Formats: sequence, C-alpha cells, structure tokens
Amino acid sequence: MRRSFLLVAPLLSCAACASGPMGPTGPPAAVPGESVRSKDGMPVVRVPGGEFISGDLVGWGDEPGPHTARTAEFWVDKYEVTNEQFARFLDAQEGDVSRFADPTVRGLVRDGRDGSWWRAEPGRERHPASAATWHGAEAYARWVGGRIPTALEWEKAARGTDGRTYPWGEETPDGTYCNFLQTGLADTAPVGSFPRGASPYGVMDMSGNVYERVIGRRGPGSIRSGGFVCPMAWQMRASDRCGYALDRSHPSVGFRCVMDRRPE
Repeated sequence: MRRSFLLVAPLLSCAACASGPMGPTGPPAAVPGESVRSKDGMPVVRVPGGEFISGDLVGWGDEPGPHTARTAEFWVDKYEVTNEQFARFLDAQEGDVSRFADPTVRGLVRDGRDGSWWRAEPGRERHPASAATWHGAEAYARWVGGRIPTALEWEKAARGTDGRTYPWGEETPDGTYCNFLQTGLADTAPVGSFPRGASPYGVMDMSGNVYERVIGRRGPGSIRSGGFVCPMAWQMRASDRCGYALDRSHPSVGFRCVMDRRPE
C-alpha cells in the first residue's frame, strides 16, 4: 500500500536562513559543465542515460528492494523552482490561474487593484515555490519547455548510479547536509543553502527543504525527497516516497523540472 504522510505545518518562521550561492534575488549562476535555461534562468545539469541502482536496502513501505533500473539521458534543474521564478510564470499567463497556486501557502503576493499581479513575498524570493499545486508545477514545466520528472529520473538525479542511501553518500543526515526538522530552521531555506548535500551530479536539495512532485508508478500525485517538517533521518533517503494532493500544496512541497535535451 502506498504510504501518505500527514504534513505538519511549521511551528515558527526562520529569521535568517543560510545564504545560497546567488544574489539577493534571481536564479543562481551556472558553473562549468552546466547549462542555463533561457526562459527562467535556471541552471540545469545533464544526467547521462543508462542503468542505476534503485530502491531501498530494506524495501521500506511500498519501496522495492534494490534493483537495476534504467533511464534515458535527461537534464534536471539544479535547484528547486523559486517563488520569484514561479511569480514571473503566473504573470505571463492569460486567464484564470487559480488552479496553479494555493493561496493558503505563503511565498507569493498578489498586487494591483484587482490582485492580478504576482510577485514573490519579500525575503522569500529564493525560497522554493511551495504555493504551486501539481497543476501549477506541470504548467510551469511546460512553459519552460520541460516536464515534471518521473520517479526514476528524480531518484537517479538524487543518488547517482551506485545505490547510495543519501545524495551525498552514507553519512547520517544532520544540519550541514540538508534542511529537515533537526536542522532547527522550521522553515524552507533559500535554494542551494546546503551545498554539502549535493547529489553526485551536483543537484542541490534532493534531500530536505521541500518534498518534490514527481510522476510515480501510479501517475501524478507522488512526492519525493522529504521536507523541512520531517523529523527522522530515514525520511531523507533518496528512495523515500509518499503521496500528496494535486489541487493544493503545502509549505513543505515544491518541485523542479527535467528536460529531454539540453536547453537553448
């Protein structure tokens, strides 16, 4: 049976989150070996096609035991999509976008007399776009020429090919590797704030900060990676998975995109 965790709202806000590898607002810069997507300025990382070890050593919950899986080559966002990037997307749309964002989740502000302009909440420009619903995440991915990753693509980008437990290896998670409850922030952090926890491909925040939406074996509605609300180290495993609603979001649920070819 698929597991579905009850996501608990944060108890307090972070006064000063760790700084990420970019300026006060806007997307982070790419480094050699990466590409930048022109539509939203997101650095993207190539993940080679081929086999990798998927699954969990003990087959926790509905997770299969270790087995060989395969993906084609793809390009994955180095960081989770931010509030600033998602607000620009909403402003670029015509018509009703109410299905794309959950107004009960902080991160976005509506401006103008009719509330038709969108911007990131001040101070949270670089935080993950956790107000995005599944529908909003999927529409954003199409807007930039990509799509939501499959569960296998996400897992490979998170752990590489060698079956490691966490993106960084086997060391037990703590506040230097990723943002979860034991880190003490009780909030999202700006994307890229935990470079020590990077995956073998250099992809950031594949454990903690926010859960990320993927297309699982049963289709849309799966999330991966664990979020800042998670209290247990085992929830930071690259193989951990659970389900969440399509039409709403949560402070600890965000997303990133993948592309089938190098962006132009």
